[in-house]
Amino acid sequence: MKSAIVALVLSAGAARVEPTTLTFGPDEAPIDFVVPDAASVRVWCATCGPESGALSAAEPASQGRFRARFTFPKERLPRVVLLAVEARSAKGERTFTWVPLPLLANASLKIETKPRASVTVSIGSRTFGPANANGAGKLTVPVVVAPGYPSATVVAGDRAGNVTTSSINLAAQPFPQAAAALPVAEVIADQRADLELFAVTAEGAALTDVARLKVSARLGTTEAP
Repeated sequence: MKSAIVALVLSAGAARVEPTTLTFGPDEAPIDFVVPDAASVRVWCATCGPESGALSAAEPASQGRFRARFTFPKERLPRVVLLAVEARSAKGERTFTWVPLPLLANASLKIETKPRASVTVSIGSRTFGPANANGAGKLTVPVVVAPGYPSATVVAGDRAGNVTTSSINLAAQPFPQAAAALPVAEVIADQRADLELFAVTAEGAALTDVARLKVSARLGTTEAP
C-alpha cells in the first residue's frame, strides 16, 4: 500500500471553554464548552494520556453550553492541554474546533535575602507579595505558576532602601504543544488529504507563525502549512 500525501493547515475555532484556565486542585474540575447553536458536542483531549490528564464526555448544561469534567494529571506541573470539540447543529451541520486549556500549578518558593526585607515575586504579568523575610532573611512565598514561564523574578528591598533583583529557576518541563486530526474518516493511498493541525505557544496562545513549525511524517510525505 502506497503512502498518502498529507497537507497541513493551522486551525482554531469559535467554540470556547470556561473557565479559560484551571489551577490544579484535588482530583478533577468541571469545565463548560460554550458552542453557540450546537445541539450536541463530542469532546476529547488530544494531548492527554495516563500521566497527563483525562476529559470526560460533555453533557448539555444549557442552550449552547455543555459540561465535562477534567481529571488533573498526576504530575502537577504547568502545561497546556489541547481539547478538541466536534459540534453538530439541529440541522446536522458539523463544526470542529481546537481549544487550548492552560493548567496552572500552586508552588511555594523558598527565598533567602536580607533580614526583614520586603519581597515581591513576579511570574509573567502576575505579582505575589509583598512578604517580609524573618530575622534570618528567610521566607516562603506562595505563588501560582502558569505554563511558559521558566523563571520567577524576585525583588527585595531592605530597611536601608537598597533594592536587589534576582531570579529563581522554576524548572519548567516540556509538554506537547501541537495536535492534529483528519477531517475525513479515512485516507486513500496516493490521494491528497488535509490534516488539520493546531499548535500553541508555551503560554497557550494559538500559534500563528507557521515558520516556527517543523513537520515530518514517519510514513508518506507532508507539505508545509
